[in-house]
Amino acid sequence: MAARKGVGKVLGRAAMGPLNLSVLGAAAVGAIALASWPIGALGGAAYVALVASDLSSAEFIGRALFGRVRPAKLPAPDAIGPSSTRSRPSWR
Repeated sequence: MAARKGVGKVLGRAAMGPLNLSVLGAAAVGAIALASWPIGALGGAAYVALVASDLSSAEFIGRALFGRVRPAKLPAPDAIGPSSTRSRPSWR
């Protein structure tokens, strides 16, 4: 079977996402502070769910593999409409 390129990169980005790590860290701190293993387990399950959500998103995978998505370019000012509808500076 052929190896898929980029799977590790996408998985690493999903696992190291700031929101995902903050949920995991908050759960760990809460579990230690309250001496409650169920809080830690619930936080771990929430972390796994957030990572799975990132991995199932086509937009996230595209951003992880190809970088930022380029924003749409604005049309040229002359292509928008007649010049009489455009605002003119007050000093003209």
